[in-house]
Amino acid sequence: MKLSRESIVALERHFVGTLSAPPQVWIETTPSPRIALASASPLRAGIDFSALDSGMVETPGEERHAVRVSNPASAPLTVTLRGAPSWLTARWRDKRGKSVELAAGGSAWLDLSAKHDVFETTTFEGRLHLELKDVTGVERMTVLEVRFVARRMHPLGLFDFHGSPVPAPFDFGFVDPTANRTEMSPAYQIRVNHLTSIPLLISFSGLPPWLTVHVDGRERRGPAEGRFFEREAPFVATIRPIASPRFLGRQIGVVYGQTNDPRPQFRSFELHFAASIEPARPFVRVAAPGSIAVRAGRIASGAIALENCGRQPARVSARAADHALEFPSLPVIPPYAEGHAGTATLPIRIDTSRLLPGRHHLGVTIAVDDGEPAEVKTIVPVDVELAAEETAEEKPRVRPELVAALLSFLLLVLSIIVSVGGVFRG
Repeated sequence: MKLSRESIVALERHFVGTLSAPPQVWIETTPSPRIALASASPLRAGIDFSALDSGMVETPGEERHAVRVSNPASAPLTVTLRGAPSWLTARWRDKRGKSVELAAGGSAWLDLSAKHDVFETTTFEGRLHLELKDVTGVERMTVLEVRFVARRMHPLGLFDFHGSPVPAPFDFGFVDPTANRTEMSPAYQIRVNHLTSIPLLISFSGLPPWLTVHVDGRERRGPAEGRFFEREAPFVATIRPIASPRFLGRQIGVVYGQTNDPRPQFRSFELHFAASIEPARPFVRVAAPGSIAVRAGRIASGAIALENCGRQPARVSARAADHALEFPSLPVIPPYAEGHAGTATLPIRIDTSRLLPGRHHLGVTIAVDDGEPAEVKTIVPVDVELAAEETAEEKPRVRPELVAALLSFLLLVLSIIVSVGGVFRG
Protein backbone atom coordinates (compact mmCIF):
# COMPACT_ATOMS: atom_id res chain seq x y z
CA MET A 1 0.00 0.00 0.00
CA LYS A 2 1.25 3.36 -0.84
CA LEU A 3 0.21 6.24 1.40
CA SER A 4 0.44 9.85 0.54
CA ARG A 5 2.10 12.42 2.78
CA GLU A 6 -1.27 13.79 3.81
CA SER A 7 -2.37 10.32 4.90
CA ILE A 8 0.65 9.82 7.03
CA VAL A 9 0.13 13.20 8.74
CA ALA A 10 -3.51 12.31 9.40
CA LEU A 11 -2.49 9.02 11.00
CA GLU A 12 0.04 10.82 13.25
CA ARG A 13 -2.62 13.19 14.40
CA HIS A 14 -4.99 10.37 15.13
CA PHE A 15 -2.62 8.25 17.16
CA VAL A 16 -0.20 10.81 18.66
CA GLY A 17 -2.26 13.89 18.96
CA THR A 18 -1.46 17.49 18.12
CA LEU A 19 1.51 19.16 19.94
CA SER A 20 0.27 22.25 21.72
CA ALA A 21 3.73 23.78 22.62
CA PRO A 22 7.07 24.08 20.84
CA PRO A 23 9.86 21.73 21.97
CA GLN A 24 11.84 22.86 25.15
CA VAL A 25 15.16 21.01 24.50
CA TRP A 26 17.75 21.86 21.88
CA ILE A 27 21.36 20.91 21.23
CA GLU A 28 24.19 23.45 20.94
CA THR A 29 28.07 23.05 20.67
CA THR A 30 29.66 23.83 24.05
CA PRO A 31 32.81 26.10 23.64
CA SER A 32 36.07 24.95 25.30
CA PRO A 33 37.37 26.95 28.29
CA ARG A 34 39.28 30.09 27.42
CA ILE A 35 40.76 33.18 29.12
CA ALA A 36 41.73 36.69 28.14
CA LEU A 37 45.12 38.21 29.15
CA ALA A 38 45.94 41.90 29.55
CA SER A 39 49.05 43.71 30.87
CA ALA A 40 50.70 47.13 30.94
CA SER A 41 53.88 45.35 29.83
CA PRO A 42 54.46 44.54 26.15
CA LEU A 43 52.07 41.61 25.69
CA ARG A 44 51.03 39.85 22.50
CA ALA A 45 47.94 37.88 23.43
CA GLY A 46 46.26 34.99 21.58
CA ILE A 47 43.79 32.21 22.31
CA ASP A 48 46.23 29.38 22.97
CA PHE A 49 49.53 31.29 23.03
CA SER A 50 50.58 34.69 24.39
CA ALA A 51 54.02 36.33 24.61
CA LEU A 52 55.39 38.85 27.13
CA ASP A 53 58.66 40.35 25.79
CA SER A 54 60.59 42.99 27.83
CA GLY A 55 63.37 43.36 25.28
CA MET A 56 66.82 44.46 26.53
CA VAL A 57 67.19 45.11 30.26
CA GLU A 58 70.15 46.07 32.45
CA THR A 59 71.57 43.49 34.79
CA PRO A 60 71.74 43.01 37.73
CA GLY A 61 68.07 43.68 38.39
CA GLU A 62 64.60 42.20 38.69
CA GLU A 63 61.88 42.16 36.06
CA ARG A 64 58.34 42.54 37.40
CA HIS A 65 55.11 42.21 35.40
CA ALA A 66 51.43 42.06 36.31
CA VAL A 67 49.08 40.15 33.98
CA ARG A 68 45.31 40.32 34.33
CA VAL A 69 43.65 36.94 33.66
CA SER A 70 39.93 37.22 32.81
CA ASN A 71 37.17 34.66 32.26
CA PRO A 72 34.96 35.85 29.39
CA ALA A 73 32.67 32.81 29.60
CA SER A 74 29.30 32.62 31.30
CA ALA A 75 30.39 29.79 33.54
CA PRO A 76 33.02 29.57 36.32
CA LEU A 77 36.54 28.55 35.41
CA THR A 78 39.56 27.18 37.31
CA VAL A 79 43.03 28.33 36.19
CA THR A 80 46.09 26.44 37.46
CA LEU A 81 49.76 27.43 36.98
CA ARG A 82 51.93 24.70 35.50
CA GLY A 83 55.54 24.35 34.35
CA ALA A 84 57.19 27.75 35.04
CA PRO A 85 60.96 28.04 34.20
CA SER A 86 63.33 28.00 37.18
CA TRP A 87 64.26 31.69 36.85
CA LEU A 88 60.61 32.85 36.75
CA THR A 89 58.42 33.26 39.82
CA ALA A 90 54.65 33.24 39.11
CA ARG A 91 51.98 33.63 41.81
CA TRP A 92 48.39 34.79 42.09
CA ARG A 93 48.02 38.13 43.81
CA ASP A 94 46.43 37.82 47.24
CA LYS A 95 45.93 34.11 46.62
CA ARG A 96 47.63 31.01 47.89
CA GLY A 97 48.40 27.94 45.84
CA LYS A 98 48.72 27.36 42.14
CA SER A 99 45.00 27.56 41.27
CA VAL A 100 42.44 30.33 41.23
CA GLU A 101 38.66 30.21 40.72
CA LEU A 102 37.32 32.73 38.21
CA ALA A 103 33.62 33.42 38.22
CA ALA A 104 31.82 34.11 34.96
CA GLY A 105 33.19 37.43 33.75
CA GLY A 106 35.63 37.53 36.69
CA SER A 107 39.39 38.12 36.68
CA ALA A 108 42.52 37.76 38.82
CA TRP A 109 45.99 39.28 38.77
CA LEU A 110 49.02 37.12 38.02
CA ASP A 111 52.35 38.55 39.27
CA LEU A 112 55.53 37.55 37.46
CA SER A 113 59.09 38.30 38.64
CA ALA A 114 62.56 37.28 37.46
CA LYS A 115 65.79 38.22 39.25
CA HIS A 116 68.95 38.27 37.15
CA ASP A 117 72.63 38.97 37.73
CA VAL A 118 74.76 37.81 34.83
CA PHE A 119 78.12 38.94 33.44
CA GLU A 120 77.66 38.02 29.80
CA THR A 121 74.69 39.08 27.70
CA THR A 122 72.05 36.40 28.42
CA THR A 123 68.66 35.67 26.87
CA PHE A 124 65.98 34.52 29.32
CA GLU A 125 63.18 32.72 27.51
CA GLY A 126 60.66 30.28 28.98
CA ARG A 127 57.03 29.21 28.99
CA LEU A 128 54.44 29.33 31.75
CA HIS A 129 51.56 26.90 31.18
CA LEU A 130 48.04 27.81 32.35
CA GLU A 131 45.65 24.89 32.73
CA LEU A 132 41.96 25.80 32.26
CA LYS A 133 39.12 23.66 33.56
CA ASP A 134 35.41 24.41 33.51
CA VAL A 135 32.61 23.04 35.67
CA THR A 136 31.96 20.16 33.27
CA GLY A 137 35.55 18.97 33.65
CA VAL A 138 36.63 20.04 30.20
CA GLU A 139 40.34 20.96 30.26
CA ARG A 140 42.45 23.09 28.01
CA MET A 141 46.07 24.36 28.16
CA THR A 142 47.22 27.81 27.13
CA VAL A 143 50.82 29.11 27.11
CA LEU A 144 52.32 32.42 28.25
CA GLU A 145 55.86 32.89 26.94
CA VAL A 146 58.12 35.27 28.93
CA ARG A 147 61.25 36.62 27.30
CA PHE A 148 63.92 39.29 27.94
CA VAL A 149 67.64 39.85 27.28
CA ALA A 150 69.83 40.85 30.27
CA ARG A 151 72.99 42.79 29.55
CA ARG A 152 75.59 44.66 31.58
CA MET A 153 75.53 48.33 30.68
CA HIS A 154 78.76 49.17 32.59
CA PRO A 155 82.25 47.67 32.58
CA LEU A 156 82.87 45.08 35.21
CA GLY A 157 86.21 43.57 36.09
CA LEU A 158 87.42 40.40 37.73
CA PHE A 159 90.39 41.39 39.93
CA ASP A 160 93.05 39.21 41.48
CA PHE A 161 95.29 41.15 43.85
CA HIS A 162 98.07 38.59 44.28
CA GLY A 163 95.59 35.90 45.23
CA SER A 164 93.13 38.18 47.04
CA PRO A 165 89.85 39.54 45.60
CA VAL A 166 90.51 42.92 47.26
CA PRO A 167 93.72 44.94 47.84
CA ALA A 168 95.64 44.08 51.00
CA PRO A 169 98.97 45.43 52.35
CA PHE A 170 101.93 43.48 50.97
CA ASP A 171 105.44 43.19 52.43
CA PHE A 172 108.20 42.05 50.07
CA GLY A 173 110.27 41.08 53.10
CA PHE A 174 114.07 41.24 52.96
CA VAL A 175 115.50 42.30 49.61
CA ASP A 176 119.27 41.91 49.17
CA PRO A 177 120.63 44.63 46.86
CA THR A 178 123.95 42.76 46.58
CA ALA A 179 122.44 39.49 45.36
CA ASN A 180 123.12 38.12 41.92
CA ARG A 181 121.16 40.20 39.39
CA THR A 182 120.04 37.06 37.58
CA GLU A 183 117.98 36.10 40.61
CA MET A 184 114.43 37.40 40.49
CA SER A 185 113.46 39.72 43.30
CA PRO A 186 110.09 39.15 45.02
CA ALA A 187 107.10 40.25 42.95
CA TYR A 188 103.47 41.27 43.46
CA GLN A 189 101.00 40.57 40.62
CA ILE A 190 97.65 42.10 39.72
CA ARG A 191 95.53 40.15 37.24
CA VAL A 192 92.57 41.95 35.65
CA ASN A 193 89.90 40.39 33.41
CA HIS A 194 86.73 41.94 32.03
CA LEU A 195 83.34 40.31 32.61
CA THR A 196 81.26 42.37 30.22
CA SER A 197 81.47 43.50 26.62
CA ILE A 198 82.10 47.08 27.80
CA PRO A 199 85.89 47.84 27.83
CA LEU A 200 87.41 47.93 31.31
CA LEU A 201 90.26 50.44 31.70
CA ILE A 202 92.77 50.64 34.53
CA SER A 203 95.68 53.01 35.20
CA PHE A 204 98.24 53.56 37.96
CA SER A 205 99.75 56.62 39.65
CA GLY A 206 101.98 57.64 42.55
CA LEU A 207 104.76 55.10 41.99
CA PRO A 208 107.34 55.38 44.83
CA PRO A 209 111.04 55.75 43.87
CA TRP A 210 111.94 52.24 45.07
CA LEU A 211 109.34 50.32 43.02
CA THR A 212 108.92 49.26 39.39
CA VAL A 213 105.80 48.23 37.44
CA HIS A 214 105.97 45.78 34.51
CA VAL A 215 103.08 45.54 32.03
CA ASP A 216 103.14 43.96 28.56
CA GLY A 217 106.93 43.76 28.53
CA ARG A 218 107.35 47.42 29.45
CA GLU A 219 108.76 48.79 32.70
CA ARG A 220 108.10 51.99 34.60
CA ARG A 221 110.42 53.00 37.45
CA GLY A 222 109.57 55.37 40.24
CA PRO A 223 109.10 58.06 41.07
CA ALA A 224 105.99 58.66 38.97
CA GLU A 225 103.41 61.13 40.28
CA GLY A 226 100.93 61.23 37.38
CA ARG A 227 98.97 58.44 35.72
CA PHE A 228 100.82 55.85 33.71
CA PHE A 229 100.26 52.48 32.04
CA GLU A 230 96.57 52.94 31.23
CA ARG A 231 95.51 49.55 29.88
CA GLU A 232 92.39 47.73 28.76
CA ALA A 233 91.68 44.41 30.44
CA PRO A 234 92.72 41.65 30.35
CA PHE A 235 96.32 42.17 31.45
CA VAL A 236 98.81 41.36 34.22
CA ALA A 237 100.83 43.99 36.13
CA THR A 238 103.91 42.94 38.11
CA ILE A 239 105.31 45.21 40.85
CA ARG A 240 108.82 44.71 42.23
CA PRO A 241 111.15 46.56 44.60
CA ILE A 242 114.32 48.03 43.12
CA ALA A 243 117.19 46.08 44.67
CA SER A 244 119.68 48.92 44.88
CA PRO A 245 121.95 50.27 47.64
CA ARG A 246 120.32 53.64 46.97
CA PHE A 247 117.26 52.47 48.90
CA LEU A 248 118.86 50.73 51.85
CA GLY A 249 116.67 50.32 54.88
CA ARG A 250 112.95 50.01 55.50
CA GLN A 251 110.86 51.30 52.61
CA ILE A 252 107.11 52.03 52.67
CA GLY A 253 105.00 53.32 49.77
CA VAL A 254 101.60 53.36 48.07
CA VAL A 255 100.61 52.75 44.43
CA TYR A 256 97.20 54.10 43.40
CA GLY A 257 94.88 52.46 40.87
CA GLN A 258 91.91 53.90 38.98
CA THR A 259 89.33 52.03 36.84
CA ASN A 260 85.98 52.68 35.16
CA ASP A 261 84.41 49.82 37.10
CA PRO A 262 81.32 51.33 38.79
CA ARG A 263 81.82 49.42 42.05
CA PRO A 264 83.29 51.79 44.70
CA GLN A 265 85.89 49.30 45.96
CA PHE A 266 87.36 49.01 42.44
CA ARG A 267 86.74 52.50 41.04
CA SER A 268 89.84 53.62 42.92
CA PHE A 269 92.06 51.54 45.19
CA GLU A 270 95.36 51.75 47.04
CA LEU A 271 98.14 49.19 47.08
CA HIS A 272 100.29 49.50 50.21
CA PHE A 273 103.80 48.06 49.94
CA ALA A 274 106.74 47.65 52.29
CA ALA A 275 110.21 46.14 51.98
CA SER A 276 113.42 45.87 53.95
CA ILE A 277 116.21 46.47 51.47
CA GLU A 278 119.13 45.10 53.44
CA PRO A 279 122.20 43.15 52.31
CA ALA A 280 122.57 39.75 53.88
CA ARG A 281 126.33 40.26 54.16
CA PRO A 282 128.07 43.25 55.78
CA PHE A 283 127.59 46.42 53.78
CA VAL A 284 129.81 49.27 55.02
CA ARG A 285 129.47 52.92 54.13
CA VAL A 286 131.81 55.75 55.16
CA ALA A 287 130.75 59.22 56.17
CA ALA A 288 133.03 61.81 54.57
CA PRO A 289 135.42 62.96 57.32
CA GLY A 290 135.89 66.66 57.97
CA SER A 291 139.20 68.49 57.62
CA ILE A 292 141.69 68.03 60.46
CA ALA A 293 143.88 71.04 61.35
CA VAL A 294 147.12 70.28 63.22
CA ARG A 295 150.35 72.12 64.10
CA ALA A 296 153.46 70.98 62.33
CA GLY A 297 155.54 68.53 64.30
CA ARG A 298 152.65 67.41 66.48
CA ILE A 299 150.58 64.25 66.66
CA ALA A 300 146.88 64.61 65.80
CA SER A 301 144.05 62.15 66.34
CA GLY A 302 140.65 61.81 64.73
CA ALA A 303 138.05 59.26 63.62
CA ILE A 304 136.26 58.05 60.49
CA ALA A 305 132.54 57.38 60.99
CA LEU A 306 131.39 54.00 59.63
CA GLU A 307 127.93 52.43 59.29
CA ASN A 308 126.89 48.88 58.47
CA CYS A 309 123.62 48.34 56.56
CA GLY A 310 124.03 44.58 56.34
CA ARG A 311 122.35 41.97 58.51
CA GLN A 312 125.73 40.61 59.65
CA PRO A 313 128.38 42.39 61.83
CA ALA A 314 131.18 43.93 59.80
CA ARG A 315 134.84 43.30 60.64
CA VAL A 316 137.17 45.72 58.92
CA SER A 317 140.85 46.41 58.35
CA ALA A 318 142.39 49.63 57.05
CA ARG A 319 145.46 50.85 55.23
CA ALA A 320 146.64 54.34 54.38
CA ALA A 321 148.41 55.60 51.28
CA ASP A 322 150.70 57.77 53.45
CA HIS A 323 152.85 56.58 56.35
CA ALA A 324 151.85 59.66 58.32
CA LEU A 325 148.43 58.08 58.93
CA GLU A 326 148.01 55.17 61.35
CA PHE A 327 145.08 53.21 62.85
CA PRO A 328 145.40 52.49 66.57
CA SER A 329 142.51 49.96 66.58
CA LEU A 330 139.96 48.35 64.31
CA PRO A 331 136.23 48.30 65.22
CA VAL A 332 133.53 45.67 64.67
CA ILE A 333 130.46 47.41 63.25
CA PRO A 334 127.08 46.10 64.53
CA PRO A 335 124.49 44.92 61.97
CA TYR A 336 121.40 46.78 60.75
CA ALA A 337 118.63 46.49 63.33
CA GLU A 338 115.20 48.01 64.02
CA GLY A 339 115.35 50.26 61.03
CA HIS A 340 118.75 51.71 61.81
CA ALA A 341 122.22 50.96 60.48
CA GLY A 342 124.90 49.80 62.89
CA THR A 343 127.54 52.48 63.55
CA ALA A 344 131.15 52.60 64.74
CA THR A 345 134.24 54.80 64.35
CA LEU A 346 137.67 53.98 62.99
CA PRO A 347 140.25 55.91 65.09
CA ILE A 348 143.15 57.52 63.19
CA ARG A 349 146.54 58.97 64.25
CA ILE A 350 148.37 61.57 62.17
CA ASP A 351 152.11 62.17 62.58
CA THR A 352 152.69 65.64 61.10
CA SER A 353 156.46 65.31 61.39
CA ARG A 354 156.22 63.35 58.15
CA LEU A 355 154.15 66.02 56.40
CA LEU A 356 155.16 69.38 54.98
CA PRO A 357 153.13 72.44 55.97
CA GLY A 358 149.96 72.88 53.90
CA ARG A 359 146.89 70.83 52.94
CA HIS A 360 147.12 67.08 52.40
CA HIS A 361 144.52 64.56 51.20
CA LEU A 362 145.39 61.25 52.81
CA GLY A 363 143.77 58.25 51.12
CA VAL A 364 142.35 55.45 53.27
CA THR A 365 141.17 52.03 52.07
CA ILE A 366 138.90 50.06 54.40
CA ALA A 367 138.59 46.34 53.69
CA VAL A 368 135.41 44.54 54.81
CA ASP A 369 135.65 40.82 55.62
CA ASP A 370 133.12 38.96 53.43
CA GLY A 371 131.46 42.28 52.73
CA GLU A 372 129.85 43.97 49.78
CA PRO A 373 131.66 45.94 48.59
CA ALA A 374 134.88 44.28 49.66
CA GLU A 375 136.67 47.64 49.95
CA VAL A 376 135.54 51.17 50.76
CA LYS A 377 137.78 54.15 50.04
CA THR A 378 137.75 57.63 51.53
CA ILE A 379 139.94 60.73 51.84
CA VAL A 380 141.06 62.37 55.09
CA PRO A 381 141.85 66.09 54.57
CA VAL A 382 144.68 67.35 56.83
CA ASP A 383 145.87 70.96 57.19
CA VAL A 384 149.41 71.18 58.64
CA GLU A 385 150.03 74.64 60.09
CA LEU A 386 153.24 76.28 61.42
CA ALA A 387 153.30 77.58 65.00
CA ALA A 388 153.25 81.39 65.50
CA GLU A 389 156.77 81.55 67.00
CA GLU A 390 158.08 79.46 64.14
CA THR A 391 156.59 81.86 61.69
CA ALA A 392 158.20 84.82 63.46
CA GLU A 393 161.61 83.12 63.58
CA GLU A 394 161.53 82.61 59.88
CA LYS A 395 161.23 86.38 59.31
CA PRO A 396 164.72 88.07 58.52
CA ARG A 397 166.23 89.91 61.57
CA VAL A 398 168.42 93.14 61.33
CA ARG A 399 171.60 92.60 63.44
CA PRO A 400 172.96 95.70 65.42
CA GLU A 401 176.57 95.20 64.28
CA LEU A 402 175.41 95.31 60.68
CA VAL A 403 173.61 98.57 61.35
CA ALA A 404 176.74 100.08 62.96
CA ALA A 405 178.96 99.00 60.09
CA LEU A 406 176.52 100.41 57.60
CA LEU A 407 176.46 103.76 59.44
CA SER A 408 180.30 103.87 59.59
CA PHE A 409 180.45 103.18 55.88
CA LEU A 410 177.98 105.95 55.16
CA LEU A 411 179.99 108.43 57.35
CA LEU A 412 183.20 107.46 55.52
CA VAL A 413 181.62 108.06 52.16
CA LEU A 414 180.29 111.41 53.35
CA SER A 415 183.71 112.55 54.62
CA ILE A 416 185.37 111.62 51.36
CA ILE A 417 182.80 113.61 49.43
CA VAL A 418 183.40 116.66 51.66
CA SER A 419 187.20 116.40 51.31
CA VAL A 420 187.05 116.10 47.55
CA GLY A 421 184.76 119.08 47.40
CA GLY A 422 187.23 121.25 49.39
CA VAL A 423 190.11 120.36 47.02
CA PHE A 424 188.14 121.43 43.99
CA ARG A 425 187.24 124.74 45.60
CA GLY A 426 190.90 125.51 46.54
